[in-house]
Amino acid sequence: MFNKKPMSQTALNLGRDENGNANGGAANYKSTFDISKVADGKSGLEKYKPHLGENKIDIIPFNAGPNHPFVVTGQCEEGETVYSLDYYVHKGIGPAKQDFVCLKQYGQHCPLCDESYRLYKAAVTKEEKDAATAVRNKRRCIYIVHDLLDGKYYYYDVAWFSFEKLVNSRASLRNDPTTGAPVNPFDWETGKTICFLTKKDKFQGTEFNKIDEGSFDLIDRAPLSDEVLNHSVDLSAGLIMNTEDEMDAALCGKPVVSQNKPVEQKSEPEPQKEPEKVQTPTENLASQAMAAAQNTEPSFDNMKTADTSAATSCDKCPFGHNWGEADGHDECSTCKIWDKCVEAQ
Repeated sequence: MFNKKPMSQTALNLGRDENGNANGGAANYKSTFDISKVADGKSGLEKYKPHLGENKIDIIPFNAGPNHPFVVTGQCEEGETVYSLDYYVHKGIGPAKQDFVCLKQYGQHCPLCDESYRLYKAAVTKEEKDAATAVRNKRRCIYIVHDLLDGKYYYYDVAWFSFEKLVNSRASLRNDPTTGAPVNPFDWETGKTICFLTKKDKFQGTEFNKIDEGSFDLIDRAPLSDEVLNHSVDLSAGLIMNTEDEMDAALCGKPVVSQNKPVEQKSEPEPQKEPEKVQTPTENLASQAMAAAQNTEPSFDNMKTADTSAATSCDKCPFGHNWGEADGHDECSTCKIWDKCVEAQ
């Protein structure tokens, strides 16, 4: 049952930020979310697929559970109202092409973030850099949707860039007459009905209904009724989590069985430790890639840090660290100039 609390300002701020809670993009995440784990399998929600042509939906907010990334990192209190499960995924890892929920957004060490960074450092050609970037975490959002065309309720699993970014862009053009701030289309009481069009498209031989980016419109609506809000459930209960060891195993070509288990909440940041000298399987893969590119024997010595005195005014770390030390700090996961910092090393 939805508790009618005000919308979390954190959810709104992070939803409007292109970096959100980390960095990201889009793909198919069957192995990272399981709707049968939500509300003990009694949510009754099926996966939403936009209709060809016209679409009209309302987003139903929910109260964040203990496994929601915003709650785990202390950016939001358990029970606060949010409107989406906004999280990050590493896509297509290993020979089995498995997907993994990124651990870095939970304040934990993530081997796959390390792998992306190290492969990027080893890359020489554009193709190698693209392959390294493909390992980076991708942003995904899941919403509870009331489809006003068929009257049914669904969960909508979609890339942030393919939906919410477009909604936010439209919302930024309209101001609340009372506060003057951009309208919040996701609020259960003062939100808007979201309308958009789709057209047929094809990707790798598969047809789908692609959203027309210029078609979004926000229409006034009444507050969501109790009947509608009764379909509100904690989506974060459906996240499928894996451990660091399981991620390393996938990188080494071993199949991994996804686990549905809560992540540990960190009350205080742990002090940074000196890196161990022993190579992990992840490091070994990156070392071999670097050696192949440079035609040298495998080595994983620390690379020299770029001279910060040579950095231009726009090439300075916004968190006060040395320029060229990308991924050396927790803040790197949210940095908008990560790519430039990597290139400087």
